[in-house]
Amino acid sequence: MIWHESIKVKLIGFFLFVSIVFLLFLVTSLSMLKDSQVEKNALEQARLSTLDIVADLKNTQSKMEENVMVLASLTAEKFSRNRLTSKIVLAFMNAMSNEDISSGGVWFEPYLLNSSKQNGSIFFNKNENNKFILMDDYNFSENKSYREMEFYVLGKKMRKGETFWTKVYTD
Repeated sequence: MIWHESIKVKLIGFFLFVSIVFLLFLVTSLSMLKDSQVEKNALEQARLSTLDIVADLKNTQSKMEENVMVLASLTAEKFSRNRLTSKIVLAFMNAMSNEDISSGGVWFEPYLLNSSKQNGSIFFNKNENNKFILMDDYNFSENKSYREMEFYVLGKKMRKGETFWTKVYTD
């Protein structure tokens, strides 16, 4: 009898074959579990990153709303009584400078600041040094009054202490 035809060799071969199949199954299963775990970890990291981004946005929004509320309070209480100059508003904006704010302003009711002038506003914009500068007599084109624009119309309807966000304006 030839050695490879013996029962002993055939049993060893069979167990070797079964062992290889078992090891392949085990490696494949572990690989799939690992891939599944990597996917779960990636999803969890994405979820946590999204929560961080949302928290940062809410924090920025809150800071910006605080600035807006202080600016509105300053102008509402003091500017209309000639107890506040636009330079004080500018100093406040530079002190509270926020990289997310590039410009803004306060638009008053007609003839409130000057009985001979219908439009009145305080408008500031950042210069090349990232400092706010006042834009004298800044108002929108004569074609459309600021009193017809979304920020003004909706702003008048807001209750005291409320804020809202409009789309970005460019000019």
